[in-house]
Amino acid sequence: MSYNDAITVMKKEYITLPASFCITVWEGSMEFETTHRDTYKEIKGDYRAKPVVHKDKASVGKRGKFSDETQFKHDFPGFGSKQPLPPKPAEPAPTTIDLKFNNMQSFSTENRTIFKGHDVTVHPASHSCKVTDEKYKCPSVKFETETSHKRDYRPVNVTTLQANTICVPTGTMALAQDTFFDGHTTNSEFFKNWHPPRRIRFGDFHENKPFIRHLQPFQGQSVTHATFTPKEIQHMAAFKPVERTVSSGKVDYTTSYKEEYQKKELRMCRAQIYLLQQEMRRQREKPSAHAPEQVAIK
Repeated sequence: MSYNDAITVMKKEYITLPASFCITVWEGSMEFETTHRDTYKEIKGDYRAKPVVHKDKASVGKRGKFSDETQFKHDFPGFGSKQPLPPKPAEPAPTTIDLKFNNMQSFSTENRTIFKGHDVTVHPASHSCKVTDEKYKCPSVKFETETSHKRDYRPVNVTTLQANTICVPTGTMALAQDTFFDGHTTNSEFFKNWHPPRRIRFGDFHENKPFIRHLQPFQGQSVTHATFTPKEIQHMAAFKPVERTVSSGKVDYTTSYKEEYQKKELRMCRAQIYLLQQEMRRQREKPSAHAPEQVAIK
């Protein structure tokens, strides 16, 4: 786009440029064509083919009512969506009926209707098979009720027994003097303290030579005893000084640490020196109290 074209576009768009805006015009026309713009150009308009959409030609008519009847509902219709009506009241008995006539004395049952029984006059009871009819006589012997349990465990009459006194055990474990514990066991019988048997001396019993001990002790000398002579134990002297109690005198607290490291004196700063000089000057200027008063002569 050239300079003249830019001015024309600005006039059409009603753009007012400020006075400080200045456009430097160079020779020739300025072209802003690039490889990207030349390759990818903007194509206006719709050049694509429109997709073909086939409409559904099946016409949907009016739908019928949904039938929710199942086999169970068909077999057991029930009452539908309504509650059942209450039962009708019982009709009263007619006024012409006599209520005293009832069937309370009728004992006809299903069992009696089927099994009617038999007539005892036609079918009497059979006679007894005994040869002679004996009457019942009570036995003269008493019924034996004794068992082995009763024979072994006879009841004891507690009234004839003497009341035993209750003996409370003593709280000590002391035993009587005549009590002796029998500790005789098989082990103590077979494994006794068999003392060593006395030595039997064999020889002529006429030679009476008893053993006489030596008056001097036995002195045995061996190579080891002569080579390794024992040494006396040397006791080490304690390096701790002897403690002595000082009853009188001044205690000296001087140590080697205090002698080596002496405390340095602090120097006064300038402010302290200035205050000290002012105090000394004030003392000099102040008149002495003992000095005689000077009388001025007019």
